[in-house]
Amino acid sequence: MKKHYYWIDLLRFTCALLVVLAHYRGHFFVEYGLLPDNQKNIYTQILYFLTRLGEEPVLVFFVMSGFLVGGTSIKKILNNNVNTQSYFIDRSVRILLPLLASSVMVIIINLITKIQIPFKEIIGSIFSLQGIITNVSHNQPLWSLTYEVWFYILIGCIMVISKSKGRGLLFPLFILAICIFIFMKLKPLYLLILLIGTIAFLLPRENIRFIRIKILALAILLGFSFILLQSTSESKSLTITFFSFIDREIATILLALIASLLINYLVVARPKTKIGIKIEKFSSRLSAFSYTLYLTHYPLISLLDNWGFTKNTKIELLSISYYLLAVLISLIIAYLIYLISEKQTNLVKNLIKERFGISKNI
Repeated sequence: MKKHYYWIDLLRFTCALLVVLAHYRGHFFVEYGLLPDNQKNIYTQILYFLTRLGEEPVLVFFVMSGFLVGGTSIKKILNNNVNTQSYFIDRSVRILLPLLASSVMVIIINLITKIQIPFKEIIGSIFSLQGIITNVSHNQPLWSLTYEVWFYILIGCIMVISKSKGRGLLFPLFILAICIFIFMKLKPLYLLILLIGTIAFLLPRENIRFIRIKILALAILLGFSFILLQSTSESKSLTITFFSFIDREIATILLALIASLLINYLVVARPKTKIGIKIEKFSSRLSAFSYTLYLTHYPLISLLDNWGFTKNTKIELLSISYYLLAVLISLIIAYLIYLISEKQTNLVKNLIKERFGISKNI
């Protein structure tokens, strides 16, 4: 039976939702500096800060991927319990089903809005070549998928190498070199972030004292690291003079380290209250379509534009209502697409494994 990791689902959905909120606020509202002077106050500053967290949640995604995929895979290698065929089928189906569905959605939306269909970019993203050969103008969040997929391939190569001998090492070593080359060509820092999550999985989690206090402290530190990273962005919305010596890469690594420690504690913090148990269980339903939400929300912007959603120049009840309606529409459409794609992941995995006589145990 697959082990359940507490609160990971809630964290995953929260990160996906933050990305949606950031992209939609950036598209459907003018920049803070263009707001009327009487609306530039602490409340709108907080609103704009919370809805400009786009990269930070993705970094947490990277840490979670390193933790859940990289960490569990390395542990299997150490325990001599590697099933590479099962691993590659699981990862491929998990990535491709929602990705193919979102690609079809892009084509349909472009037909409706009469925008040229970017077939080259779509094919490039299916083979995880965005940022390497193709771009992601049709679906910007796909930039992060390149790192995820090639990290999974890298981990898979390490798994194959752990079981191979002699000439059997040549091909996985060659692919491993390609993976490393790709990360060097893109942004090696993100490989480090993924590896930080991987290492965190191997940290001890038994008999942790004062775990809730530590989780609270790390959650506060994670929030501070978000602020710190925002202060180092090119389009910074705030400046922390005391920490001006910290550059963006250091701030990114700091965020990853804090997130990895937080996740390491969260996964063993079993909810005990009725409310906590209900929240944790309900979050698994929300998390189920978080990947689909991440893939589908951005292309929907052009469809919403076509439906009459416009960029707002003021923060008022009507503009906020339209903004929330846009987010709600993205959630509903993502869930509907999830039902025919991501939800079928286990079914498709098992069918493929049965076809090739591969064990279903991960």
